[in-house]
Amino acid sequence: MHVDFRLRNKVALITGASRGLGRAMALRFGEERAVVAVHFLNNSNRAEEVCHSIIAAGGKAICVQADVAQRSQVDRMVQTL
Repeated sequence: MHVDFRLRNKVALITGASRGLGRAMALRFGEERAVVAVHFLNNSNRAEEVCHSIIAAGGKAICVQADVAQRSQVDRMVQTL
């Protein structure tokens, strides 16, 4: 069943997107053609894998690193979008 989230070309910042529920959400948003910002804290390899999966399926994705407990890092992350 296809759900039309109307996300085409919208930017979706998914925190914790390198694994678990965040990963699943990032992949789903990618399927809906959102531009996915795949957030990670420490594991850039896992985040890159998620980005590559989205891109390989025809979507757009970038990896962004930040400690979301640090306001300045969140601000920097959002500014890169």
